[in-house]
Parts: sequence; structure tokens; C-alpha cells
Amino acid sequence: MAPIDEIAIRTPLAAVANGNHIRLYQLDVNGGVREAQYEGSWGGGQIRNTIGTVRLNSPLSATNIGFSQIRVYGVDNDDTIKEFAYDAGRGWYLGALGGKFKVAPYSSVAAVFVSEKIHVYAQLPDNTIQEYRWSGSSWHEADNLGQALPGTSISAAAWGSHEDSASIRVYFQTPTKTVIEKGKDANGAWYDGWLSFPSDETRAALAAVSLNGPHLRLFYTAPGGEIREKVSGGHWSDGDFRQPALPASSVAVVSVGGQQLRIYLQNGTDNTAVTEFVPGGNGGIVHQAALPPA
Repeated sequence: MAPIDEIAIRTPLAAVANGNHIRLYQLDVNGGVREAQYEGSWGGGQIRNTIGTVRLNSPLSATNIGFSQIRVYGVDNDDTIKEFAYDAGRGWYLGALGGKFKVAPYSSVAAVFVSEKIHVYAQLPDNTIQEYRWSGSSWHEADNLGQALPGTSISAAAWGSHEDSASIRVYFQTPTKTVIEKGKDANGAWYDGWLSFPSDETRAALAAVSLNGPHLRLFYTAPGGEIREKVSGGHWSDGDFRQPALPASSVAVVSVGGQQLRIYLQNGTDNTAVTEFVPGGNGGIVHQAALPPA
């Protein structure tokens, strides 16, 4: 098997950054979660870089505090959320969330660090979006964000240095396939955000990121499988990014140095390789055509 054929077609994608250093997580054909690393150039992505296993069609999400703490989430064979934890000085281990909460078999997953607390979002069998929080010592069920399209993608972004002053935004599709934003600020109640737009895509890929606080970007599947962008600097508008992708490709985005974006998707390069883009040019510029293990 050629190395690139080890990566699943329509692999879920998740990425985190620490300054100009990046970690990208993708799923191999055996359910292994592979980590590729950018340290001036791309490496990793091999079998030896597997941080754990999830079910074959699992979603992935990742969040971090620098590279001192990284958390990666998927769904296991028993339809419970699985957590892979990395702490500096300890390495990778199975996190405490594993096996605690049953989710829908088609659930996506999203996660954000808020200060040093973690918020995870998944879909329940009743199709609502449920929040789980890490208190610092244990996991518990928190708020429910309401009904969603069965199997919707879920993405989240957060900013603020303290739990009691942070803002969170969560994105998913409603039962009518409308892409919506749910917001929460400074420990207040959840509210309907400004973003709401109709989509013809069932289970559109979604990937959100915060740039310098409330300057947000949402990348999503548009008609024809193209990945496009919504931009918010107070009000939402169409962004310039647009790239063709494989049908049902996932998308991930990360902020590098708090200023620049890196966008990841599958577009058929080397069959199932993940391609890295930066904004610019005519809808986006290829930064790395094929990430490891290609």
C-alpha cells in the first residue's frame, strides 16, 4: 500500500497551532488517528505517529493550550466520545472523557479550551447538540443547544483568557439544513448568533476559527462540493476563499501566530492526500500540495 493510500477518503480533519508550529490530525483506513507535524517543514503522518484509534467513520476535533496541552476527540465503536490527551512531559494518553457519554452514532464532535477548561460538543440520539465541560477534575453534562440536522458537522471557536470573560461560538446545521451560530459571552446564556444562512448541502463540512477575538472565519461546503468562507468582523459576509474539494471532503482551519490562516481539505491530490491552503490569489493559494504521509 502506498503511504498516501493509508489515509481514509473523506478523512475527518483537525488542526492546532502554537505560534508557527502546527499539528494536523487525520484518520487512516484502519481507524488510526495520525498526527502530522509542521516545524518549518511537514513531517510525521506515518503509522508510528498514530496517537490512538477510533471507529472507522469517526469525526475528529482538536483543541490546545500552546503545545503544553493538546486534546483530540473522536467517537469510539460504542458510540461514546473518546479523548486523546497530550501533556508536555507526559506524552499521549487516554483522557478521562472516554466512555462516559453516549452520543448519536452519526454524531460529529467539536472542542475548545476556554482558559484551562475544556468544552466539547456532540449530538445526542434525540438530535440535539449537547455540551460537556471539564471542570478541572471531572467531566459533566452542561448546556443543550437545541435541535440539529441528524449527522450535522459541528465546529466551535472561543476567545478570552479567563473562563468568566470568555466568548464561545458553535456552528451546526438545523433540521432544515440552515447553518447557524450559537453564542455565549462571559458566562451568560446561550443565544442565537448573527450567522444564519440556508444550505443545499446535507451534512456540510464546517470549520470555524477565531482571529484576534471576535474576528471569525467559517469554512463550509457549498454547492458542487466547493469549500467557501464566511467572514465576521462584527457582521458576517462572504469571504474570498473558494476551492474545489472531493465530494464530502472535510475541512479544518487553524490560526498561525494569531494572524494567518491555514486551511486543510482533500481535493484529489495524490488520491487521498490532504492539501494545505493559505488565503489569497484567486480564492486561495496552495501552500503544501500533499501533507504527510504523502
